[in-house]
Amino acid sequence: FSPIYSLSRYLEDNRIYRPIILDWGIYHDLIFLSQGKILPQTFNYVEGSYGKEEFIRVCKSDFKEPHMYVFHTPEFTNRSDVRLLFTELCKESGKSIYTEKVFYQRDGRSVYSVCSVR
Repeated sequence: FSPIYSLSRYLEDNRIYRPIILDWGIYHDLIFLSQGKILPQTFNYVEGSYGKEEFIRVCKSDFKEPHMYVFHTPEFTNRSDVRLLFTELCKESGKSIYTEKVFYQRDGRSVYSVCSVR
């Protein structure tokens, strides 16, 4: 049983229909598993939809509103540089990242985390 199912169910149960995805390999799975109820936002500059400067601008503006962010945990991340930049931007903005929920594989390794910024 993949933890993506638990992540999808958690987001639906908590009415988090527009999480911000900051890593590859999560976006389409959530749309599919939720049958379109979850429509994640993504502004990951690595995917080419934004340049790095645009990513910085969007992050800083999004910190003004409450959002939930979904990441792979460090062991499973595709691009640790995005998580590092996001963390740095939070600190520069006087914000902290709070882990709301972690999702684990059967072997006990954490795969996904849902975080908020305050």
